[in-house]
This record gives sequence, structure tokens and C-alpha cells, in this order.
Amino acid sequence: TLKTGFLSKEKIERAVDVIKQFAQLARNRGVYRVFGVATAAVREASNGGEFLDRVQRECGIKVRTVTGDEEGRLIYLAVRHFMHLGGRTAFILDVGGGSAELIAGNERELKFNRSHKLGGARLKDLFITKYPVPKSDHARIHRHIADSIAPSIEELRSLPIDEVIGTSGTIINLGSVIKERRDDEPLTNPAGFTFTIEELEVLHKSLAKADEREMEDIKGLDPERKDILLPGACLLLEILQRLKKERVTICDRAIREG
Repeated sequence: TLKTGFLSKEKIERAVDVIKQFAQLARNRGVYRVFGVATAAVREASNGGEFLDRVQRECGIKVRTVTGDEEGRLIYLAVRHFMHLGGRTAFILDVGGGSAELIAGNERELKFNRSHKLGGARLKDLFITKYPVPKSDHARIHRHIADSIAPSIEELRSLPIDEVIGTSGTIINLGSVIKERRDDEPLTNPAGFTFTIEELEVLHKSLAKADEREMEDIKGLDPERKDILLPGACLLLEILQRLKKERVTICDRAIREG
């Protein structure tokens, strides 16, 4: 979808079915108002408007398409509320499917907010064709990320960044795998879990070398995310290296809570 810029009939049918189920569950619990928010995949699709018309018609939900900047603002609001930043300036990375939001702020203000077309699903569609991932394809992912984020990194280096916070499913799942490797037990509460760049580097290498069977055997890995975990690891690693930061703390709240 992100590669073609078009929502397939199969994806639309599946999405409408899922939204119907969520809407019904909400109404069964007495919810009287449901908000729908669409992000990168719908925002960029040539038939995104048709899809949203169908959602409103069949599910009774009016969906608002948000910009990348609005995604970043909402994520910042969630992190500011749940992480209690105080006077510290945090760099926040949210890796979605289509886009990645690079954000910086403290408890008082949002200081930096950029949306990049570097989501895990997008990078997978563009660069990964088989497993193990060929070294040439892996190198292409890193070059593309480095070129894309270079202007943002230059701006971020001018800020006094005290910590790095990661949000959303891809980074949480990276934390889950690292927790299993570190302690041989699952990550039951992601909020506040911290891992180091060294732990990420080891996992990054393992993901790059794994075939599909080996990927499925990795403890803590969500099978639904096996195709996008390596791209997410590549992005996070590139950013940590360029900002010269040693660790990441997970916030399990993001755009929805924002």
C-alpha cells in the first residue's frame, strides 16, 4: 500500500471489518462517541478518501486524517503526560508503519517535530525482499535512513537532549526481545523499560542474519512484526549513533492517548 500509494480491495475489506468490530465493542460498552483517526497509509493513498467515505457509511464513524506534524504533536502530549519530563528535554521517536515521528520537547514546550517517511512497513516494502536480508539490501536501508534524517539530526544536535524515549509497537517489541535476552523473561510492563545501544546493536545483527525460521524462534518477537522489526532497529540505531546517545526508555502511550 505504501509502495503503490493505493489501498487494495482486500486491505479495504479487512480494515472495514475490523473497524466495524471495534465500533460495535465500543457501543456495547456504552460509548456514545467514537473518534476515528487515519495516518500515513490513508493520507498518502490515492483512494484514501473513498475508503474513509465507506467507513463512515458502513461503520458510522467519521474519520479525520491527520498530518505528520499533528501525529508528532499528539505523541508529544502523551509522552509529556505519562513520562513526567520535568526540566529535561527528551528526544522522542515513534516508529509507525508508514512514517516515523522525530520529536523533542520538555514538560513546557514542543521544541522539534518532524515526520519522515521511514515507517517500518514502508522500509520493508522498499528494501526487504528475502531472508536472511542480503548485505546489500541491509546497507541500502541504512543509507536511505541516514540521508533522510540528516537535516533533522543537524537541528536536533543544537538542542540539549537529556534522554531518548521510544513509543509505539515496533520499539516496544524491540524492548520485549531485549528483555527476553537479558533476563530470560517476558516484558510484562513496557512503560519505563530501558535498554542500551549495545543491546540494540546485538539484536540488530541477529535480525539481519536471521532466516524466516530463525526469526520465528526469537523469544519475545511478535509474529505480526517480524517483517518490520529490522527496519525499526536500523532507524533507532542510526539515530542513537548520530545523536551519541547510549540508551532508550520506552513509553507505552502515544498518538491514541495524545
